[in-house]
Amino acid sequence: MATPPRDSLEQLFGQRSVADREDFVQKSESLAKAYWNTVNGSPIFPYLSPWECEFASSTILTMSSQDQIDALWRAEAAQVLMWALCLIAELPAADAQASPHLLRSEALSRPVAFLASPVLRSERQIDHAREVAELWHWRSRTEEFIRDGRSLPTDENLIKQSI
Repeated sequence: MATPPRDSLEQLFGQRSVADREDFVQKSESLAKAYWNTVNGSPIFPYLSPWECEFASSTILTMSSQDQIDALWRAEAAQVLMWALCLIAELPAADAQASPHLLRSEALSRPVAFLASPVLRSERQIDHAREVAELWHWRSRTEEFIRDGRSLPTDENLIKQSI
């Protein structure tokens, strides 16, 4: 989540000397290895998806732009799941990204204990959060159509219901 966008990284990397680039490569590989060794040695490792296991072998320099985007979306999904399981008090605003600190949750460091006793929020709370998310999704898509000068798609079922 802390990895800069590929184009920014390439621009920054291109402005450095060969020695600085080699030092950066070594440090990034060392940091990635240290982080993933912790994950790989933890009880959470068996629960990683195949994509997550593959992602674990990447570094700041080897991950693609799509890898970065996919990782951010997984963090967003994890945030919602953590909220639904009462691991975080509230969901952030619809236009806020998941915090990198989110993944430092105590429950994630003790997954076996956590998986033995999850606490799910009420159906009413979860339904309300879903409705709010759907509303913001609709608003953002509508705004996108308006800004692009495109006409809004019509839904025949909605038209019939309003008559």
